[in-house]
Amino acid sequence: MVIALTGGIASGKSTVGNIIRGYGFNVVDFDNITNDLFRDADVKAQLEDAFTSNIFNTAGDIDRSRLRKIVCDNSSDFDMLDDILASRIEHELGDLVIRSQMSSPRTFIEVPLLYESCLSWMFDNTAFVYAEKKLQLRRLIERGLSVREAEAMIARQDPPQAKAIMSQHTVLNIGTMTELEETVRQLLLYIE
Repeated sequence: MVIALTGGIASGKSTVGNIIRGYGFNVVDFDNITNDLFRDADVKAQLEDAFTSNIFNTAGDIDRSRLRKIVCDNSSDFDMLDDILASRIEHELGDLVIRSQMSSPRTFIEVPLLYESCLSWMFDNTAFVYAEKKLQLRRLIERGLSVREAEAMIARQDPPQAKAIMSQHTVLNIGTMTELEETVRQLLLYIE
């Protein structure tokens, strides 16, 4: 069984994934695979063609912060970025799901934009991690984003109520770490 662990940006997906990992389950962070795409020569060339601004750092790697500023300022730039990455992301995720099905009886894959990318069909089950918007904003600002950038990133995502309805399970990340750990423990009992 392959379970998608999804949620809004800065909702606590990684924290929930770490708790699940602590119970001995296989947990894969799809962000790591997506990050590899930004090192792919073809992707880098397409991004260089698409964005006239300098999106590369001195080492020749894509500066994700600069790229984020560009796409936050312009929805057509965001759509262009999505067009470049979407099919590759779907392919990589599909491969990961198949490998997970063959290697482990139960794998959780953290997928940030599961519903926005229309990829939930790949999974046997989905769990949505919910955090209040003010907590998401605080976490994003602590990560170095401006308030405007943080609000723009949250606004680009589907509303949490819609994600909760589409998911088989909702993990409320609105209390203490102890409460979150208990919520995750209950989720694991239910999924087994």
